[in-house]
Amino acid sequence: MSDGSEGQSFPAHDGSCLGQSGADRHDEEDLRVKIHQTHFDKVIRSVLESEVVPQLAEQRLLGRRNASGEARTENIGQRIKDNLNFEEIILTGRYADSVDFVRAKLAGDVSFKSICLGLFTSVARILGERWVADEISFVDVTRGLGKLHALVHEFAEPGRQGNENAGGGRIIFANAPLEQHAFGLLLVSEVFRMEGWQVTGGPSLIVGDDLNRIIHDTWFDVVGLSASTEERAFDLEDAIKSIREASSNPSISVLVGGHGFSEHPEISDSIGADDVADDADEALRKAWRMADKK
Repeated sequence: MSDGSEGQSFPAHDGSCLGQSGADRHDEEDLRVKIHQTHFDKVIRSVLESEVVPQLAEQRLLGRRNASGEARTENIGQRIKDNLNFEEIILTGRYADSVDFVRAKLAGDVSFKSICLGLFTSVARILGERWVADEISFVDVTRGLGKLHALVHEFAEPGRQGNENAGGGRIIFANAPLEQHAFGLLLVSEVFRMEGWQVTGGPSLIVGDDLNRIIHDTWFDVVGLSASTEERAFDLEDAIKSIREASSNPSISVLVGGHGFSEHPEISDSIGADDVADDADEALRKAWRMADKK
């Protein structure tokens, strides 16, 4: 993975090194990553923080307070157990094992949306925290997030989870420049699809000419932009101006999110966005309002 600024990249993780055992290849990869780690620490940390939908906070795992002030603890033990089991599968198990785990949850009448916003985001956050604590390597994190990406695509096939009769609006998602991983944006995109929205773009689409051409040729109610750092959040100002100039919808709404806005949501006002969202659920609510579909 490259941060886009130094021309350096992390080693590929395809296990194609000849003449080495799997353990030797892993040790070599781990050593090479650690050599690069100091130089890329700030960039990697911001990327990891952007890999999860920000809403997953401590209270989601430990239970929120109800109106009487008592903690709601139902199913918390099972959720913690699920997180630990799934984390182990993502880190050390086969991809087929992770598929079986998700299928079992779905068979237990758990929605894929709940799995995305609960289990997947929780484990992604745990991977990031364990890497920061030097408990696992960056290679482990990259492989784990790769499995999570694959699982989202595996279980979010077109029409499989979508609510075709929901009558959602049209939204296009894009990342700020230099973003590499975008697991959070991927999940947000899938949640919108599940709720009946017509979704274009996603983690691989970057603000700029390609985005502007698409919104010039196709009508969208909302543009959703993501930034993982405050610097990249401020850099979206020019992109938002060009979006409004290029859009075939003169009243197009711009919704922003990502870790770059989490501590200072007021940045959204200064760069000309219409609103900011902390998580997928809030993004969905605000996008409905923007599209006048309540």
